[in-house]
Amino acid sequence: MYIFLASLPILLAVILMLSGRWKAYTVMAVSFIVCSILAVCVWKMEFHVAFGYMMTGVFKTINMVFIFGGAIFLLNVMKAGGAIDAISRGFSSISNDRRIQAIMIAWLFGAFLEGSAGFGTPAALAAPLLTGLGFPPVAACTVALIANSTPVAFGAVATPVTTTVTLIQEGITGTSVQAFEESMTSNLAFLLGIGGIFIPLLMILMLVFGYSKKRRLRSVLEMIPFTLLAGLAFVLPYVLLARFVGAEFPTVIGSLIGMGIVIGAAKMGIFVPEYVWDFPENQRETVRKEAESVSFIPEEGRVREMTLVRAWMPYICIGVILLVTRIPALKIKDFLKSLAYTKISVRGVEGIDYTFDWAYNPGIIPFLLVGVLLIFFFRLNKRQTKSIVKETFIKIKPLTLALLFGMAMVQLLSNTDYNHSGMESMLSLIANGIVDVTGSYYLLVAPLIGVLGAFVSGSCTVSCLMFAPLQFHVAQTLGLDPALVIALQIAGGALGNMVCMNNVVAVTSATGAAGNEGKIIAWNMIPLAIYVLIIMTALLFY
Repeated sequence: MYIFLASLPILLAVILMLSGRWKAYTVMAVSFIVCSILAVCVWKMEFHVAFGYMMTGVFKTINMVFIFGGAIFLLNVMKAGGAIDAISRGFSSISNDRRIQAIMIAWLFGAFLEGSAGFGTPAALAAPLLTGLGFPPVAACTVALIANSTPVAFGAVATPVTTTVTLIQEGITGTSVQAFEESMTSNLAFLLGIGGIFIPLLMILMLVFGYSKKRRLRSVLEMIPFTLLAGLAFVLPYVLLARFVGAEFPTVIGSLIGMGIVIGAAKMGIFVPEYVWDFPENQRETVRKEAESVSFIPEEGRVREMTLVRAWMPYICIGVILLVTRIPALKIKDFLKSLAYTKISVRGVEGIDYTFDWAYNPGIIPFLLVGVLLIFFFRLNKRQTKSIVKETFIKIKPLTLALLFGMAMVQLLSNTDYNHSGMESMLSLIANGIVDVTGSYYLLVAPLIGVLGAFVSGSCTVSCLMFAPLQFHVAQTLGLDPALVIALQIAGGALGNMVCMNNVVAVTSATGAAGNEGKIIAWNMIPLAIYVLIIMTALLFY
């Protein structure tokens, strides 16, 4: 009975999100209210203690809001200034082969957008870019979503990782929080990296067999060397950066390295097939007309003549700032962290503390800093700047509300053992129930829970918000390595982006492919299943 009551907030969240009629923030609000009532009335937590933990969750959300808010603000400035448009034209001039264009734009540039902005931005930008080049809208949506998988775990400068560590850090024992994060990051990059090598090949497979009636098999086979090069060009630095540098860098820096390698190979003709694959002539004429009706960059304020160096300069500056401020030997990291704001005893409850590393928060330095400077660099007027700020707030509002309620709920679920009923915390009860059902097979279940969370919520971060603390408790109960189990949770959340309804609706709306959501989800279930099987197979030898 009590296990069911403890599970009720999470079960309610899953059921309401699966219905498709509720927004994520509304679902999290309802679940939070139910959790609060159970904590006070059934677990008999003192109200001021419960409220203190709620407020801790709210405060911790501030750190994350600045990260993705700053990243999206920067991206909006780049779009308004015409930098994204210039980057797109640069890609289109490298190769006329649609297969190579898909890899460069959806896989590598999309990965860079994921690393720097995240939250559905990569697919929502990459798909219109492809459509503008002549891809059928559904094809553009399909490959953009497939590509938006491996990079997601470290998206928005590792927001899923930092969010998860923030959620579970109080339960980490036997090692430091930093050591746990390093181990989990290394596991995560390795597991996703194995499957990521084959993502470009899966993209081409789905593209060719979905939009070609002739020469299908040959068009895929001749691309295998180039797809493996593209996979390795991103995955190798991705894994090494995760292992030796930190969670902020695998996607954002790995994609830049990968782009340099793949663009160079394409220009020199390395592994590039002689046959130039394209869509049928009659279909190409149709999609050109469709593409003309799709506008994802406002005409007002767009800088039409911009060199690639000028367009890429903001991102280069961001990469340099991140590296300089994250290398311990330079001592800049220690200085920035020393400026943190710390609040002891949140709402007067001893032992509940909060720290805001505002100067070390990547959303503030470098994203907001560079974004503000770009407004002057691109000479945007007040009206354009106001539009950018408004668009940014509209974009971040739903996720901010979902995180506020979700973080507050997770704090309660994890700390309901501070009660007068004598019961374990809600999460401990749920974990014990899952252990009884799954036993030693839990490692195979862990990534599927992450996939489910992303599918119903539309976000790897929200998936972690819902399930990471639970997965952590189950790992401790079973005696498994919590760093590995949490890595599997985040990996599953990353892969769920291929089929989650929020991302699918975003890309179909941006490309004029509305009404094809079911087709895209069904089609993308194939690479999702293959990727999950690769991870499960890797676990057998891990």
